[in-house]
Amino acid sequence: MTAQGPRVVGGVSVNAWVQQGNGGYSYWWANGPRSSDAGGRYELPNLPDGSRVTVQIWKDGYVQQCAAPGFIATAASTLDLRLVQKALVSAERSSVPAPAPGFRHITGVVYQNGADGRRPVAGAFVDFEVVEDFPAAISYTDAQGRFLLCGLPDGVTADVGASLNTEGVAYVSVPPGQTSIDIELPLRR
Repeated sequence: MTAQGPRVVGGVSVNAWVQQGNGGYSYWWANGPRSSDAGGRYELPNLPDGSRVTVQIWKDGYVQQCAAPGFIATAASTLDLRLVQKALVSAERSSVPAPAPGFRHITGVVYQNGADGRRPVAGAFVDFEVVEDFPAAISYTDAQGRFLLCGLPDGVTADVGASLNTEGVAYVSVPPGQTSIDIELPLRR
C-alpha cells in the first residue's frame, strides 16, 4: 500500500466486503481484524473462491480516496491499494490516477443551508459505499466545498454520502456515466 509519493505504509487496517450470490459479509466479521505489515503487505486468507470482493483500507491521518476495483477471489488474487494523507486530499482530478476503463471519478460540491443562505461546506466527509455502511472510497471537501472520489464503477448507480460532524447526513445516487453531482446537507438548526 502506498501513500501519495509513493511510499509504503505499514499498520494499515484492511477489511473486505465479500459477496456470495445474494448475500454478503464483512471479512472482519468472519475472520477477525487484519492489517498490513511494516512493508505494506497484507493477506486476507479464507476468501471463498468465486466470491466478489471489495477491499477497504484505512489508517489514522490517511483516506482511501480511490475505491479499489472489486474482483472475483481466486487463490492467485493480488491487489495493490493506495492511501492518501488526509492533509493532501484534493478535489483536483490531476491529484489522482486517471480512471481505468469501466470506472469513473465523481466530483461535486457539498452545500448546506443556514440563516445566511446556501453555502459550500469545507471539511465535510464524503464517501462511496458499496453496501450500506461499508465505504469503499472516502474524501473530504476543500475550502470551497469541492470533493473528488475516484475509482467508482461506471456501469452502475453509485451511492454517495456526505456529512459534517453530527449535524446530518445526505445521500445521493449518481447514475451510470454521470461524473459530477452536488450534495445538499440538511438545514442547520
